[in-house]
Amino acid sequence: MTSLHSLTLLLLGVVFVTTPVVANFNIPIYEPPPIEIPPIYEPPPTEIPPPLYKPPFIPPPLFHPPYENPPPVFQPPYEKPPPKYQPPHEKPPPVYEPPHNKPPHEKPPPLYKPPHDKRPHEKPPPEYQPPHEKPPPVYQPPHQKPPPEYQPPHEKPPPLYQPPHQKPPPEYQPPHEKPPPVYQPPHKKPPPFCQPPLVEPPPVYHPPHVKPPPVYQPPHVKPPPVYQPPHEKTPPVYEPPLVKPPPVYQPPLVKPPPVYQPPLVKPPPVYQPPLVKPPPVYQPPHEKTPPVYQPPYKKPPPVYQPPHVKPPPVYEPPLVKPPPVYQPPIVKPPPVYQPPYEKPPPVFQPPYEKPPPLFLPPYEKPPPVFELPYPPGCSPPPYGHFPPSKKN
Repeated sequence: MTSLHSLTLLLLGVVFVTTPVVANFNIPIYEPPPIEIPPIYEPPPTEIPPPLYKPPFIPPPLFHPPYENPPPVFQPPYEKPPPKYQPPHEKPPPVYEPPHNKPPHEKPPPLYKPPHDKRPHEKPPPEYQPPHEKPPPVYQPPHQKPPPEYQPPHEKPPPLYQPPHQKPPPEYQPPHEKPPPVYQPPHKKPPPFCQPPLVEPPPVYHPPHVKPPPVYQPPHVKPPPVYQPPHEKTPPVYEPPLVKPPPVYQPPLVKPPPVYQPPLVKPPPVYQPPLVKPPPVYQPPHEKTPPVYQPPYKKPPPVYQPPHVKPPPVYEPPLVKPPPVYQPPIVKPPPVYQPPYEKPPPVFQPPYEKPPPLFLPPYEKPPPVFELPYPPGCSPPPYGHFPPSKKN
């Protein structure tokens, strides 16, 4: 019985081991593939090693203390100056002008002009007018432009180093003491100014206007009429008939014989040797120059600038206004006397008299001139008129 149980257990163990489900409990462990080390790249050897990279030097930031507003400066109160004294305006007394005793202007009587006996058809000779002479032009010197001023080249100054702002220590402000008041003397009103009484000047005498007596004009005398002879017509001039000249003989045109032209002989061709190309010139290969090593730029250290020390404020005394300057009153000059305008007497114009009409004698017709029917020495025309010209 015991051997049967052990045999059964052995068979069950073999079945469990051989089944695929039970075989899955044996989980394999993952092994990664072997790591391959890549080859290190070695650049080809060079004569000059490349420069090493050096980062630029950045200085640390400087500490700037906060800016504090300085205490306010005391401003003394503004004192208004006293007003200036303005004396009253004094008008000067008028100046006396004596009366003007200028005698009135007397125009001389016009001169007598006898009547004009000029004939109507005769024109008076023109008056001589001298030629207008233009004054010579004023010489204007040529304009000379001044030479241009030299402008030196602009050179920009190097930038100044600005040190960091340092707040100055606060200054001591003594307590404010009000100054004692200034003594103001009492105001004295000036005495009133006396105005003298106005004296009116006496009126100027104007003599009455005296009209001049009229000038005597003699009566106009009419000139006698001018005799015009009768117009006589000139007799016509005889024109002989036009005689055509006989035609001129023209000989016949003779053509000249042709000129002999020898045949054209072409010159033989000139020998041209064959072109020989020169051999090419050897050009050596271009060799690039090696680069020059440039060391890295080093910024110089900043120059130390001492802190700015503000100078103490300078005391300024209060402004003392000078006393006002006295301005004397303006004295207006007396007016200039203008005599009254006297209109000149009118110029006498004699009345216009129409000239008498010209006497024209009666027209007399001249006697008729006898004209021959045809020129002398010629036969009369066959049909009452001459044949037309062949030219037309």
